[in-house]
Amino acid sequence: MAEWKRGLISVLFFFVGLVGVHLLADSHAKNMMEVLIAHPSPDLYANNYGFQYMAYWYMHGSMWLFILLVLSFLTYTLSGKAGKKDVTRRSTTRLRRSDAASGVCTALESKMKLLPRLFKDSSEIPESDFIVHDDGIRISVIYPDGNRQSISWNELSVIEVQTYESWGMDVWFILKSNSHEISFPLGSNGDKAVIENLKKLPGFVIKGMNSIEKQTFTCWKHTSSL
Repeated sequence: MAEWKRGLISVLFFFVGLVGVHLLADSHAKNMMEVLIAHPSPDLYANNYGFQYMAYWYMHGSMWLFILLVLSFLTYTLSGKAGKKDVTRRSTTRLRRSDAASGVCTALESKMKLLPRLFKDSSEIPESDFIVHDDGIRISVIYPDGNRQSISWNELSVIEVQTYESWGMDVWFILKSNSHEISFPLGSNGDKAVIENLKKLPGFVIKGMNSIEKQTFTCWKHTSSL
């Protein structure tokens, strides 16, 4: 949670607490006035509502102010920890998904370049609806709509990981050649075996598994024949 939001929540909590103390002081003063009307005090000042109201603040105000300050500080601190836990939870989820898939990167043809953006916010299409296959010559991806795209190992030039802020299909593997590309989300059906093969490429390094922002990471570039 942003610092200014945490600060605003703490300040609002403090002022709500002040209103509560005001209501307590008001109730105390009114009760005392009912008693003093029947039995006035010899001290003329004590027979006044304002005097009784301020008397409550004098007797209990310091205690309430201390309690409100402590509670406001705890609210500020705990709201910050809650935000950090959410970020950690999302990061841990991605790392676990990465371990389950043994890390990697993969694909989509140029005309399908916008496919990640079309699917990444969809909660109705699971990653397992994408089917990834490597026959040793080509890596193929069959998309949920039945469309099939592929790229050969010989023409593979770049492997990237694209991450997004939203939940769902927020990690995509992009396989590129000089003329086209294919892509699939982490968790696709069959991606574990393909990822294991990609990891065998010289210099391949998996990246982006702990990213919670919209970013692109280069995992491998062609520098010599496979």
